[in-house]
Amino acid sequence: MTTEDDTDEARQAAPTPAPVLSEAETEWRLEERRALALSKSQNAIPKNYQGRPADILAAWAMAHELGLSPMAALRGIFVVNGKPQLSGDLLLSIAKANGVRVVEVFDGDGEEFHASCTAIMRDGEEITRTFSVEDAKQAQLWESGDAWKKYGKRMLLMRARGFCLRDAIPHLLSGCYGPGEIIDVTPHEIEP
Repeated sequence: MTTEDDTDEARQAAPTPAPVLSEAETEWRLEERRALALSKSQNAIPKNYQGRPADILAAWAMAHELGLSPMAALRGIFVVNGKPQLSGDLLLSIAKANGVRVVEVFDGDGEEFHASCTAIMRDGEEITRTFSVEDAKQAQLWESGDAWKKYGKRMLLMRARGFCLRDAIPHLLSGCYGPGEIIDVTPHEIEP
């Protein structure tokens, strides 16, 4: 025979059911687990994401805004000083996927050497930006690191491309910076 005390003891001993999570909360927890697991990889992701699940989540959130896959985000979005920065190749891909024609040119000699990028919009509007050896020297980039010493032409092009496409298609880039724009500044110098 069960007494009222036995029933109270049984209720107190029974585990409390776990709260029911919304679909969004469940998805978020899964994303956190995926990011944590992926951050432990030594080979599947770039070094800047290894051991940094929060940065992976930030890149995935930005990828969602840009309409990109999660792995495309890890290959082309970098979190620098707390701000997302897109690789030059990803910038170009986004532009072309949205019908923007991009023309890039190298011109000049010596100090006058520069790279130019022109974005030709669907309506025919053209936006051109250049970045020269002189610009790189003035910004103290030209001798600043191995990439500038070894691949100076490419670095000039990436700066020209970044400036051009940020000006031409800001509505598609969700406020992301172009290649190298954030690395060279301290956090207090970044626009909010």
